Amino acid sequence: MPLAPAADAFVIASVAVLSAAVFQAYWLLEDVLRWYPSTTLPALIAVAAACLAASGVSYASVPRPLATLMRGVGMACGVYSLLLYPSLPAVAHDFKGWSQSILNLAWLMAAMAALLSMRRPAWLLYCGFYIYWIKHAAGYITGFSFHTLLDVNPMIQLPVYLSLSVLTLELAKRRWPATWPRIGGSAPYWTILFIAIAMQAANYFHSSLAKGGLDGGVLDWALNNENRNIYHVALHNKQLLWGDWSALTGAVSALLQVAGRPFAIGVFLIQLAAILVFANRRLLLVLFALFDLMHIGIFVLVGANFWTWFMVNLSIIAAVSQLPRDAFNWRTGAAGALAILLSPLFANVAKLGWYDSLAVNTVHFDVELADGKTERMPSTAFGFYSYPISHMSFGLPPGKYLPTATNGGTFSSAIRRQSYRCAFASAAPATGVVWDGASVSAFIRAYHRQVLNKAGAGGRWSNTAYPHHFWSAPSVEKAFAGVDMRRVRAYRMVIDSVCLDPDTGAVKRKVYRNEYRIDLAG
Repeated sequence: MPLAPAADAFVIASVAVLSAAVFQAYWLLEDVLRWYPSTTLPALIAVAAACLAASGVSYASVPRPLATLMRGVGMACGVYSLLLYPSLPAVAHDFKGWSQSILNLAWLMAAMAALLSMRRPAWLLYCGFYIYWIKHAAGYITGFSFHTLLDVNPMIQLPVYLSLSVLTLELAKRRWPATWPRIGGSAPYWTILFIAIAMQAANYFHSSLAKGGLDGGVLDWALNNENRNIYHVALHNKQLLWGDWSALTGAVSALLQVAGRPFAIGVFLIQLAAILVFANRRLLLVLFALFDLMHIGIFVLVGANFWTWFMVNLSIIAAVSQLPRDAFNWRTGAAGALAILLSPLFANVAKLGWYDSLAVNTVHFDVELADGKTERMPSTAFGFYSYPISHMSFGLPPGKYLPTATNGGTFSSAIRRQSYRCAFASAAPATGVVWDGASVSAFIRAYHRQVLNKAGAGGRWSNTAYPHHFWSAPSVEKAFAGVDMRRVRAYRMVIDSVCLDPDTGAVKRKVYRNEYRIDLAG
């Protein structure tokens, strides 16, 4: 099947603009959900109805590589949605006692939609929308907003974009059958495929620009940012599955002292090279394979689990492997680079760039038992909400803090340097989220009641078997496994603001300590 270079450039540009415009129309739906949260249920029903109405469209006319990508992201969405069971306490809105039933039905439909999307592209729309919807619905039902979508953005955007674009093409063919043969044959499909890939590549390229745009200068992150710092922070935060193996952690720290700088340069260059993915098929396959290797490295060294991005990248690799080599030339390279550059205009593109400091506001919850003893609660115990709680994306209570994030991140090269001396001019945390203690407290109390209803023998509770973004160290899980949740009388949010030693990662100085107590009887 001939690829885009043989088609009219005007047709390709028109399809690109039209598909981006249709995708922008979808963003209006998400905006309505944010502006009018009460539309949570009607929006889900409307999307399901639209998928059902468009179920007559099949993959018959869709080129195999594009169909492979669509089915691949559909399977990825299905696996993620099925594993992420939405067990949520109803605090703010309970839909007259039907909230959990509605969540269960939406969850089952997500699994069914993933299966249906293997044959009908319309259901891919539900797959992507559900992942956004369930996070929004969680905030609406619990009253505790779910802020963190970074790990699932590609699995929201790509399915929605691909489904809407292909459906628009197919419906246009049916509406104007006489016109279709004159507008490029298969070229519109290839355009959709390449734009979808460009949207994912843009996450990496624009992240390299974010690193180069930090206040220290274009090469400051690559040449001066110490990646060993975030590894030490991950150990201190107890978010590495292997972090209790002291012999190995010390060896990795020593290795990063030597390899950390070349690793940073490599990451920067690989992400920057994303702009070139359409110049050559082999280059595209190699770069996306390197992106996945990078995600594996991030999980091992930092504990951040981007398996969702990993699956999307594998789907892209599978699709592109079916393209002929001559599908890529200077024209596709230039057009693809332009699409990557312009992606922030029509898509939600990640721009991940910060310095890794040695100063961290480490946060966790303790449970306080009836006898006054306390035990650290692993973030995994919060199940569906483990990501925002491990990341503390809902802000910090009033107090003095180090001017960095909970992972030690900062956008200031000066603060990065100051963290080595543990001397700062500011005592404000690097978070723009307004603290809402009432919603946090209400959520914790309601979640605890839910735990008591589901706890096992002896009041034990665990949520380890869940697709967490951050798992907790085995030592934390093991200690918490012995806690009888029936004896818990309070939760304490503990924030220790500390500076770490650059060589060992040990606490060099504890600067501040803040606590926020939530009495269950309150």
